[in-house]
Amino acid sequence: MTAPNLELGGFPIPWIPTVQPEDQTNMYPYKQQTQKTRTLPLGWTFAEGRRALHEEMIFDEVVEIPLRDGVKVRPPTDLPVTDTKVPAILAVSPYGKNGHGFRIFDNIPFRLGLPESATSGLEKFEGPDPVEWCPRGYAVVNVDIRGTWDSEGDLYIEGSQMGFDGYDTVEFIAVQPWCNGAVSMCGNSWLATEQWATAITKPPSLKCIAPWEAFTDKYRDLICRGGVPKVNFASFIFGKTIRGRNRREDIGGALAKWPLFNGYWEDKVYDTSELTLPIYALASYSSGNHGSGTVRGWNKAASKDKWIRFHPTQEWFDLYTPRYIDDLQRFYDRYLKGVDNGWEETPRARVSILTYGNRFEPGPKWDIPFADYPVPSTKYRKLYLQESGRLATSPQAKEDSVAHYADSYQAQPSEFVLTFDTATTLVGHSKAELWMSCKDKDDMDVFVSIRKLSKSGEVLEHVNVPWEDLPEGVNTQHDVPMAQTVKYTGPTGILRASHRAKLPERSTPMLPYHPHDKEEKVPPGEIVKLEISLWPMGIHFEAGEGLLFRVQGFIDTSSDFPSHIEKKLDNLNEGQHTIYFGGNSPVAIELAAVRGVRSDIYDATHRPVPTWATSVHAILSIYSNEMLFLDNLPQVALVITVLSLCSILHRFYRAFSGPLGHVPGPTLARFTRLWELVKTWKGDFEHTNLALHKRYGPIVRIAPNRYSISDPTVIRTIYGAGSKFSKSDFYWPFGPPMLDHKDLFSEMDNAKHAAGRKKVSNMYSMSSLVSYEPFVDKVNAEFVTRMHGFAQSGLPFDLFTWMQYYAFDVIGEITIGRSFGLIGAGNDKDGLLEAIDTGNVKYGAKVGLLPELHAWYLRFAKALSLNDHNQVVQRVIQREIGARIGSETLPDREDFLAKCIVLLQGGKIDKMDMNNVIGMNIGAGSDTTGIALSTIIYHLVQKPECMKKLREELDTAARDGKLSHPVTFQEGHNLPYLQAVIKEALRVHPAVGTIFARVVPKGGATLAGTYFSQGTVVGVNAWVIHNDESIWGADVATFNPERWLGAKEQVASMEQHFLSFGAGARTCIGKNISLLELSKMLPTLLQIYDFSIVPGSHWMTHSGWFVKPRIQVTITRLRHGGV
Repeated sequence: MTAPNLELGGFPIPWIPTVQPEDQTNMYPYKQQTQKTRTLPLGWTFAEGRRALHEEMIFDEVVEIPLRDGVKVRPPTDLPVTDTKVPAILAVSPYGKNGHGFRIFDNIPFRLGLPESATSGLEKFEGPDPVEWCPRGYAVVNVDIRGTWDSEGDLYIEGSQMGFDGYDTVEFIAVQPWCNGAVSMCGNSWLATEQWATAITKPPSLKCIAPWEAFTDKYRDLICRGGVPKVNFASFIFGKTIRGRNRREDIGGALAKWPLFNGYWEDKVYDTSELTLPIYALASYSSGNHGSGTVRGWNKAASKDKWIRFHPTQEWFDLYTPRYIDDLQRFYDRYLKGVDNGWEETPRARVSILTYGNRFEPGPKWDIPFADYPVPSTKYRKLYLQESGRLATSPQAKEDSVAHYADSYQAQPSEFVLTFDTATTLVGHSKAELWMSCKDKDDMDVFVSIRKLSKSGEVLEHVNVPWEDLPEGVNTQHDVPMAQTVKYTGPTGILRASHRAKLPERSTPMLPYHPHDKEEKVPPGEIVKLEISLWPMGIHFEAGEGLLFRVQGFIDTSSDFPSHIEKKLDNLNEGQHTIYFGGNSPVAIELAAVRGVRSDIYDATHRPVPTWATSVHAILSIYSNEMLFLDNLPQVALVITVLSLCSILHRFYRAFSGPLGHVPGPTLARFTRLWELVKTWKGDFEHTNLALHKRYGPIVRIAPNRYSISDPTVIRTIYGAGSKFSKSDFYWPFGPPMLDHKDLFSEMDNAKHAAGRKKVSNMYSMSSLVSYEPFVDKVNAEFVTRMHGFAQSGLPFDLFTWMQYYAFDVIGEITIGRSFGLIGAGNDKDGLLEAIDTGNVKYGAKVGLLPELHAWYLRFAKALSLNDHNQVVQRVIQREIGARIGSETLPDREDFLAKCIVLLQGGKIDKMDMNNVIGMNIGAGSDTTGIALSTIIYHLVQKPECMKKLREELDTAARDGKLSHPVTFQEGHNLPYLQAVIKEALRVHPAVGTIFARVVPKGGATLAGTYFSQGTVVGVNAWVIHNDESIWGADVATFNPERWLGAKEQVASMEQHFLSFGAGARTCIGKNISLLELSKMLPTLLQIYDFSIVPGSHWMTHSGWFVKPRIQVTITRLRHGGV
């Protein structure tokens, strides 16, 4: 057993008592946790208002992990409910877990744009949320390090002990029975620094790391940057936010005792030069603690598989941003699960560029790809201080000086300004070379900064939270309080003059290495040269905007938590500091300028570019008065003509030279939506879409602003839980015939959809299926009787037509309490199916591509009182609702209409909600089931060996008493081969043949390696994904139910890419009803009848929205069939 360190680098560790967990000052309530395991059910919440579980999860409240010296740390473990071994993600810090800890977000303005509902409460501060990661197939282990909360031992503040403990923890977790042996780590700040420390010890089971914002040198990055002690921050972090039962290392006391760099501080430096494992590092501009250290650790690492990303927000906001969670999962999937997902094609460096500005101005440019960092194309430019507070590209000949007081927050800094004459982007470290003196003191603490100026000269601040996540009315930087968490001012540099010595052999042109191991005092009045590096930046300046360079006696930023960190000068300054320039003292700042980053190339506004129509509308609104319009008609005509020409030119620009001009596709699709409309009209768009991707690759333009993507890695980003991608207006024409109202299917606003779905989702849940089974049984019996007639007559019939009749009559029974009578009549007797088909296929799928026509049509239809498809369906809905509500006694049955009336009477829904539920069921409740039944029967006839295997399963189940008459849903659901047949049929023939169109949200998104700006319509076609050999294997074109009975890991991967019912929060709400019908009807039919394809009849399809098949069949009764 190895004892823990008692000294570091030959220096005894100073200790003080740790604040006890029972002290709840500014903390969440503390409750000591005990060893117990429980399964948290779907919908479980840690506390009111927190994010609910969307899949059940196993929660081990306490797991004891023994470290090499016998100390035990006690993390909880969150596991997905699966028999498959999973990788583990460790989150290691002193900040508590499961709701314990400092109320960080309650002490940040606007909660940093993260409401309590953004996370579950099971996460560690700065760590991954188990509710997010367990459904993705990962275990999350939240470790309170030694000496914190209820873990044993004394608390070490980073350093080598943290690495040894990390090694032991990784290897303990890797051999747990639920773990596949692959471990990584996750989180910001301390949780990220822990990753560097642990990786250096090289635990075999640590397969990759993701240090998202981590320092690598406690002294230089955090506690004594530039040789200036940061006492206030240390006191806050280690005194107010951490709890434990024993001692903690007194980092503030150590700083007071050893202000110079020595062996004690050396122990808290992480040398990453021997790291060879994959690394995904994250850096930002907004943090005053991590930026430079992250870059240093990433650059020094020897790994060939390493990536870095600079984000434009704040580290905790970024950690819980859905698209970056998806991004991180791709990294983990690659190196913890071995998924060949093309992660290696991710740009080595992705750098976001800040533009500053208010809510209504261009936002940051996200994730611009570069080959490396620092950016290889960087051109370093020197700017020289000039008299009158100017910066210039050459030094002035005359010697000059400027002085400022440096011992008060009220003191004015020395400032120098450069106005850019061309657009310029600065990316990377910068450096100041200053000649300075102080006549009042033998030392100086010098703080430099770069700020951005507007064209009018206003000093700008970047708001770290995207505007859309801030309250309405918060529109400018002046509406946001000054706190470093929510505001970034610009890059800074710090140096104490007595620490100015540098080691040339460890320095680079932009990064002088100061050893900080001795003081060289500056005699009062003596001029010395100071080289001060500024932390990385990424700022774009338009022509006319300015760069402000400041030199002063205090840091040019606020603190992270102004209400908790005392505002006092952490410096030793006295009196004035003088800066000398010109002549023989060519004072300069050196900037890293990057070419090729244009202000428009990434659609930095992230807002839709104004169209010709909106521009004309704006002009006409100016001349809204009729006389004014007529008086200025020549001017209006000229303006409209110019706008039309500009629109044409803009279309050519977007088609060939715009941000997405490189995306391939049919030439006509670059200019007009009519190309996609014509292909949809032909009725085979699913095959066209497949052919396009085979020809052009993973991203294909199918309209000027619509893109089809075949890369399966984008599915979770676009459609996954928490995604901000919204439905496009393609879906509007599918909704109810009211301009101001949408149903769940056509609603484009995600929040409104979620609220509406929550009202009625219980009616569609698995637990509700039992109440619908008697209705399905009734229709099943009627359908079997009808099939007897076909069997006796030997007459052929169209398979899909009759399967849809069946599904439609079932929908009638479970929705309004009676079937629509299509099975009995043998035809669409009331024209209801035809009206629905017109609405979905002939109207919705076409007009959805030109949705602006929909509003005009609705007005036209209303004005002329057209008896169109909408009116046919609405009459049925209103008739059935009216008859049920008007009845003196309600029927004793639990159909949808009955349940809606109960909700209506209880005030849970209104009449429009009820209208939508009934309308959605009738309008979309039969096509998918009818298509699936037809596909299953057709392929089973084509593959007799599959039919034989399925019938053997049915016969065995019947003999074993596991299949009754009528067949129950549970019995059908428990038949593995039957379920494999159903899934395979839904795979080879998804019901929908077009892309599931979604709108890229504010901030844009990088999908399949390509940046898409806000407002772009993107989507995935299930037909394309379901034919991807990388997911389904080389036999992707073959109907093969056995693929669903293979290895659990492979099946899990297939499930993630199974899109027959959509994905994420927009998954078809009626999915369970369709599976109910399939699981009950198929065993019934296939035990009684044999199907044969009529000679000369072939499987043919026609698609608009649904891909409907046509084929003639005959049936005969099986000899043993007697169900």
